[in-house]
Amino acid sequence: IFRSLNEDSGFLDEENTGLKQDRGRLIDNGLHSAFIHHIRRAQKFLYIETAQFMGRCWRGGAAGTRDQHLVALEIVSKICEKIFAGKRFAVYVVLPLYPTAGDPTSSEIQEMLFWQTQTMDMMYKMIAKAISKKGPVGARVTDYLNFYALGIRVPLSEVNLPEEEEEGEEEEGKEEKKKKSIPEAAKNARSQIGVCGTVFIADDEYVLVSGGGICQRSLSGKRNTEMAIGAWQPRHTQARLPEGAPHLSGKVHQFRLSLWAEHTGITSPSFRRPHRIGCVRELNRLANENWRCFASNEEGTVTESNILKYPIAIQASGQVVSRKDARFLPDTKARTMGRRMRIPSEKLTS
Repeated sequence: IFRSLNEDSGFLDEENTGLKQDRGRLIDNGLHSAFIHHIRRAQKFLYIETAQFMGRCWRGGAAGTRDQHLVALEIVSKICEKIFAGKRFAVYVVLPLYPTAGDPTSSEIQEMLFWQTQTMDMMYKMIAKAISKKGPVGARVTDYLNFYALGIRVPLSEVNLPEEEEEGEEEEGKEEKKKKSIPEAAKNARSQIGVCGTVFIADDEYVLVSGGGICQRSLSGKRNTEMAIGAWQPRHTQARLPEGAPHLSGKVHQFRLSLWAEHTGITSPSFRRPHRIGCVRELNRLANENWRCFASNEEGTVTESNILKYPIAIQASGQVVSRKDARFLPDTKARTMGRRMRIPSEKLTS
């Protein structure tokens, strides 16, 4: 069991040497420490589903973020370490297209999307620099790190659209008729699939499930109160992998495969070795095709499965920019990459 809380939210033993203090209050940020520990232990890949992914992005050129936790920085440091060692390592991160608790055009959601893409920008720039120094010929940053979203688009015939009705409103003794509009997403038969909490899998040998996201609010121990569990099977670890066995086959491995089957609609043999470049490129091919169908303005296009490539473009330098077909989130006027807002401040959104 791992926690992220202070003494106001739960009993903390002063004799526990793992606790910290802030302004006279005891803090348990063991959840942050657990993430860091297992990122550093990982040898082949990480798979993460999380509601938010905002980290320390001062390397990205946008000062001011309050996200001082080290999860994003540790992940990209692990990737760079493997590149310099001439070894494969892959990271898959699944996010919602935008935080589901709010209007994507609102200032707070736009600010959160801004810090999220700044975090991605920081990570991709570090990977690009490592590839330029020691990476394989022809390697791309997306051979090592990829972001995805979940969504669905079905045939319009399967959607039961309500009829546009006129609602009566009385104002100063007279009745006005106002049309009740149907959301654009419903008209286009598409919807994002939300991601709540965090699932973190390292090398198919360890899984950590938390109720919060990967952001300062959930990991500092001073703000949100979070609980998490970690699980593993001692007989199914990389250290005990039988000679000649291509991959682990324990419950964590089976759990990840079931998630991928749900998201992709297929059970590919390449999914059993997610650190390999063949698996990365097959998943990206599926996700890019689904995004094309999801975002298309053509009637009748449907997604084959739920996995979507997160709608950003990455230049050779690692800089994250808007995709030409995804400057705004589908069916909204919200910027995909968000924007820096003056109100609310980053103290509230990160």
